[in-house]
Amino acid sequence: MKRFLRWCTVGLVAAALAYSAPARADLSFGYEARYVGLGGAGLAVIDNPTQAGLINPAALSLRPAAFGMQWPNIGLRWRGAGIGDAFDQLASGSLSVTEAVDLARELGTKPTRVEANLGFGFALSSLDVRARALGNVAVRPSDLFTSWAISGQEPGAWLQNSSAASQLRAEFNGVTTVDEANAALNRVGDQLGAHLVGAATVSPSIGFGMKVPNRLLGGSRIGDVRVGVRVKPTRVYYSHWVVKPSAQLSQEDVNPNGGLSDSAWGKIKLQGQAASELGGKDSLEETSFGMDFGLLWQPAYIPYTTIALTVDNLIEPSFRIPAGADASIVPGRGDKLMPRTFNLGAAMTIPGGLLLAADLLDITGANSANPNGEAQFRIGAEFRPSLPILKWFAIRAGYNSATGMAAGLSLGNFGIAYAERSPLVASQTFNF
Repeated sequence: MKRFLRWCTVGLVAAALAYSAPARADLSFGYEARYVGLGGAGLAVIDNPTQAGLINPAALSLRPAAFGMQWPNIGLRWRGAGIGDAFDQLASGSLSVTEAVDLARELGTKPTRVEANLGFGFALSSLDVRARALGNVAVRPSDLFTSWAISGQEPGAWLQNSSAASQLRAEFNGVTTVDEANAALNRVGDQLGAHLVGAATVSPSIGFGMKVPNRLLGGSRIGDVRVGVRVKPTRVYYSHWVVKPSAQLSQEDVNPNGGLSDSAWGKIKLQGQAASELGGKDSLEETSFGMDFGLLWQPAYIPYTTIALTVDNLIEPSFRIPAGADASIVPGRGDKLMPRTFNLGAAMTIPGGLLLAADLLDITGANSANPNGEAQFRIGAEFRPSLPILKWFAIRAGYNSATGMAAGLSLGNFGIAYAERSPLVASQTFNF
């Protein structure tokens, strides 16, 4: 996890370019930027098989017998508090108790979610080797925690003086022993807390694609059919920290007539602790095996058209979100972190340089991160001028039913995409 967060720092540097934008827009660089610019669509786009193999391994069967490189891709999605507020904490490359507290303080002004990815690889003929790292961190503060974070005060001073904390202060009314005071502080902590839930995966993978022989399809009338698989040993990291007020109180901190002394309030600080589902550990780790499947069909009687089917995690990595997690904080508890999802796509290349693409992602609603359990509809268009002097340049725009509009451009093989809320590329979502 620590090494992955260091790599994420590179993505944060890129995202800082958008820090002053009012919409807190997201940026993506590299191969994946093409799909982001198309609104996340592209399962059936095959004009660059090395690139297409990233989300549909069947496209690898279209590669020539030559060596090819995948541009390193960097992506970051940030929803909630400002990037600048937490840059120092994330750039430190770790998430200790101190960093968890600082991160919660900086991001606790509103629910925040950070999703990042980094990938690179190469291909030889119909085989490719890639490495991908994905990270997802959600900061979920209580309403009272948000009120405190906005105030900028120390927790004890806020609890003692803020009108918003009057009900919390009432917990200490009448306490006359240190045990009663600590019990009241625990009840306050349950109400005045923030949760940081994070997962990361590191997955080297091997992909392979092949054309299905015509004799197996009853001749060539059905058209061209290709299939592919990607096998991916996957290392999963999961962590859940709870940040809430705590203090080392003594009997001297309790008034004889009931309540806390003034000095006691100053002792109350934020403290981070691992959530109960971690079983006393700082994080959970597991190595397992997964596999993706892809299919491409170019119908014989529909020119310029390709239809795609992909199954992300046909063999699911075995890691499950701990069942003991709080359902209100971790909705996907007990489920596979990387669930099996079925996706459909279509693309049409129109002579003159226009490409149209449309996808339906997670058509069975298996991923709990999918809004309302509905399939995401994604559509995009790309224009690449046919003039020789401009054929290395492309512009694109797209729409996603879950994330809205996106746009991007390419210069040669390098792409950049910009969106108020960029869609995740297929196969990159976690189940929380």
